[in-house]
Amino acid sequence: MTSESTKKREDEIDLVDLIRPIIQKKRKIIKITAVFLIIGIIVALTSETTYTADTTFIPQLSGEGIGSGLSLGGLASFARIDLKTEQSSGFPPSLYTSFLENADFQLKLLYAPLKHDRLKDSLTYRDYYEQIYSPSFLSSIKKYTIGLPGLAIKTLKSDEQTSNQSDITQKFLKISPRDLEHIKRLLNQVEIKYDKKDGTTSLSFDMPEPYLAAQMAGHLEALIHQELIDYKTNKVLLDLKNLESRHNERESDFEKIQESLAAFRDGNLNLNTEASKSELKRLENKYDLALTMYTELARELEKMKLKAAKDTPLITTIKPIVIPYEKSGPKRVLILFMFVIGGIGLGIGEVFFSSWYKNLKQIL
Repeated sequence: MTSESTKKREDEIDLVDLIRPIIQKKRKIIKITAVFLIIGIIVALTSETTYTADTTFIPQLSGEGIGSGLSLGGLASFARIDLKTEQSSGFPPSLYTSFLENADFQLKLLYAPLKHDRLKDSLTYRDYYEQIYSPSFLSSIKKYTIGLPGLAIKTLKSDEQTSNQSDITQKFLKISPRDLEHIKRLLNQVEIKYDKKDGTTSLSFDMPEPYLAAQMAGHLEALIHQELIDYKTNKVLLDLKNLESRHNERESDFEKIQESLAAFRDGNLNLNTEASKSELKRLENKYDLALTMYTELARELEKMKLKAAKDTPLITTIKPIVIPYEKSGPKRVLILFMFVIGGIGLGIGEVFFSSWYKNLKQIL
C-alpha cells in the first residue's frame, strides 16, 4: 500500500508540475488566443461566399437493380471524392479519375456555356472568372502579397505564350497557363461521393453564385453520364458501325445481282440454248448466295443493335439539381473554432518551450 500511495503522489506531483506553467502564464496564452480569434474573425468575415449545387444518380447496366453495388472510382488528389468500394458492376474503380484527368473533359467544362443575370449573351466558366468574378478582400490581399512572386512568374510565362487560348483544333491539345489555373480551381470545386449501401453516386459543384453553381453541376452531370455511356458502348458501337457498313455493301451487291437476273429473264423469255440456261443457273446461284449473305448480315445487325441497347447504361437521377439559395460556405463557426484551438495550442506550446529553454540555459 505504501508503494502504491507513493507512486500515486508522484504522479500527482508530475501533473501539478505540468499544469503549473500553464496557470502561471495563462494571461500570455489568453493574449495569443485572442490574437488568433481576431484573425479568425477577419478570415471568417472576408472569406468567399460559395453555393453548392448537387445531384444524385445511379448508373446501372441492363438487368441490374438499384443498389446492386456499383463502385465508381476515386478522383485525383486535387479533387475531393469518397468512393470506398473496390469492385463495380461493369465500371472500373479508376473511371472517374480518368474522366477528370482527361484534358478534353476539363476543357469542355471550362468552355461550357453559362447564362448570367447581368448579361444577355452566354459566357463560359473561364469568362466568368476573368470578366465578372470579384475575389474577396482576403483573397486579393493573399494574391498580391504572399502570392505576388508566383503571380509575377505566371505573368512572365503568359507573355511568352503566343496565345492565351487553349488550342483544341490540333492533333495534340495545347492548354495555356491561364487555362491551367482555371482547371485547378475548377477541380477543387468538384466533389463526388459514393454510397455503397444503396449504390448511389452524388456529385456537387461549388460556385460564388447559386445559378452558376446549378449550371456547372448540370454540365458536369451531363458529361459524366455521356462518358459512362461511351465507356460501355464504344466497342459495341464500333462493331455495329462496321457491321452496318458490311450490311450496306451486301445489300448493294444483292440489289445489283437481283437487277441482273431480272434483266436476263426479261431478255431471254424462251431459253432455247444450253448457254442461256447455264447463264440463268449461274445468275440464280449468285442471287441465292447474295441473298443468304445479305439475310445473315441483316440478322446479325439486328442482334448487334439489341446488344448495343442492352449494353447502354441506364442512368437514373434520384435527386435532380436545384438552384441553391442557401450558402454552403464559408463555415464561419468552424473557422473561428479552428483559429481558437490553434491559438490555445500555440500559446501552450510557447509556454512549454520558454520553460524548457529557460531550464536549458540554466543547465548550460
